[in-house]
Amino acid sequence: MSKILINLITCSSILFMYNSPSQAKSIREIGDALKLVVPAYALGLTMAEDGYEGASQFALSLISSQLTIEGLKKITKRKRPDYVEGDKRDSFPSGHSGSAFSGATFIHKRYGLKQAIIPYIGATFVAYSRVESNRHHIEDVVGGALVSAFYTWVFVDKFPNTSLSADSDGVVLKYKKAF
Repeated sequence: MSKILINLITCSSILFMYNSPSQAKSIREIGDALKLVVPAYALGLTMAEDGYEGASQFALSLISSQLTIEGLKKITKRKRPDYVEGDKRDSFPSGHSGSAFSGATFIHKRYGLKQAIIPYIGATFVAYSRVESNRHHIEDVVGGALVSAFYTWVFVDKFPNTSLSADSDGVVLKYKKAF
């Protein structure tokens, strides 16, 4: 799954080299995909564990953050930067950023920062894509990231005695127990 993230980030970097009318749309589409890929990667890692403790913690943190984000949208009623006509106001905080940072922060808290670097890059790209495509203000994406980080740090425990590594064959999750 980290290969997918790397490929998506590489493709997005190539887009910056070209100044085409569809650049903003492509950036937004990659961000839309990564908002799902990063949490799916986190869920995939936790499903490799014995039992469902990690998966339930991830679900609780993700659902709590998304419910809070939707509630804050209703309370703050901030207008999106691209919304010219009408009175639709649901910009703050960003749900896309909240979703992506839920996955990245979960990996950080559960398995350590080293394993979360690529997911954090993917989540950061999601936030960037929302601002670049004029769907959110910077404060919106930071708000979404902070809400998801808060719930992750509250609900998620570090996985005991684990190491996570990646090689050309895939991702390896190891568990050590001394007797």
